[in-house]
Amino acid sequence: MKIWITKYALSRGILVLDVASDAVTEGYLWCRLPGALMNDSFEPKEWADSWEGALARAEKMRRDKIASLRKQIMKLEKTTFSEGGE
Repeated sequence: MKIWITKYALSRGILVLDVASDAVTEGYLWCRLPGALMNDSFEPKEWADSWEGALARAEKMRRDKIASLRKQIMKLEKTTFSEGGE
């Protein structure tokens, strides 16, 4: 069964794996990522069974991260410093 891991989409990209059909239990995926020493579990929102589903999730993650960074930038732009630390 082919699955797409989106948990690390913003740092490593969307990972594509072939897993056994019994790797999914109650929506949770149990598998070992390439190069990993141990199995990992993935919540239902962290993987998809289609490219389209994975792409939609990754795009949402990207938009949310951009919004969060914009909020941080606005906060930093409003920050002022004064002598004496007050």
